[in-house]
Amino acid sequence: MEKPNSIDLSALIQQAVDLLRRNMEAYPAFDATRPYEEKNLYFLELARMGEELLIRTRNYPAGEIFFSVLKKEILEYERVNYKIFNKGMVYADLGIAQIASMKLDPGVAHLLAADKEDQPFVHDPHGILNSELWRQFERPVIFDYLTGFNNDPNAGLNFQVDEAFLEGFFTHLDLQDSLFLEATIWALRDNLSLNAMHPNTYTQGKLYSGIKDLCLFTESLLRKHQIAQGLVNANQQIMLGNLLASALRNANINYPQPNLAIGANNLQDFVNGLENTLNNAISPEIRRVYCLHLIRNFTGHHFDLTDTTVSANGRSFFDMYSVALVNVLAAILYLHHVGEI
Repeated sequence: MEKPNSIDLSALIQQAVDLLRRNMEAYPAFDATRPYEEKNLYFLELARMGEELLIRTRNYPAGEIFFSVLKKEILEYERVNYKIFNKGMVYADLGIAQIASMKLDPGVAHLLAADKEDQPFVHDPHGILNSELWRQFERPVIFDYLTGFNNDPNAGLNFQVDEAFLEGFFTHLDLQDSLFLEATIWALRDNLSLNAMHPNTYTQGKLYSGIKDLCLFTESLLRKHQIAQGLVNANQQIMLGNLLASALRNANINYPQPNLAIGANNLQDFVNGLENTLNNAISPEIRRVYCLHLIRNFTGHHFDLTDTTVSANGRSFFDMYSVALVNVLAAILYLHHVGEI
């Protein structure tokens, strides 16, 4: 007997392809001067079929196959018939299916392609991420993780991070920045689980690069904000320390402060400096930004996963990694909270 949530994928795809081909013949080509809603008419029923597949069966690889086949059909029809359709909806659905399957790079690329398809319209670029299809993945992986910082002493938050705060934050960011941050957090959480199960240099390399990218990303957000405020010339090369000093000055925090490292010449100095920051910073705010600053400066210039150097207390970088990651992410949330990114 067929399981209630099972589905004949081949039959569903054939049904969808047949419908798509009829619709592409029947519906007019994309016209950017027509109302926004009209661009999707040829694909609405197909989107419902694929989204039901994703939600009902939670078979995300099947959803990726479904939308990949339809994307290929549309591109081939356009090539042969010189008739162009708006592909924003198919790109968005395909991207979400890929992200849900942990194919983050092609998934994000397809979501950004969907946004580009809709550039002729005045629209909310974050609309791609406001659907329940996206939120069902976003809540457990991103929102639940970050709201957990409220009760995490390693984050040391003195403000409330709830769903409204996070929705406001991710909507405040440009779409590409929002997607980059969410996908990076998703990948880091997955690699943390893999490394806990079986520590290995490949997974640790992904963790190393991921936290470096978060720090560089934060530097970029600070610079964008300060350029927009007229505090920094876009042609100037302003270092992270200066950006943090300006941002924290507005929050009545002096930066830098003594006895905490913002750089290291070798791994020994780095692990000692990181452990000192995590243990001895005078406040959560200082601990978070020094953790961010030190990791950005060291990982931006060093990469050696074979070194077994440990701190004076016997802790390697990866022994401290989870706490350091919480501090870096909490620094990002804090800088948004005080209006600096």
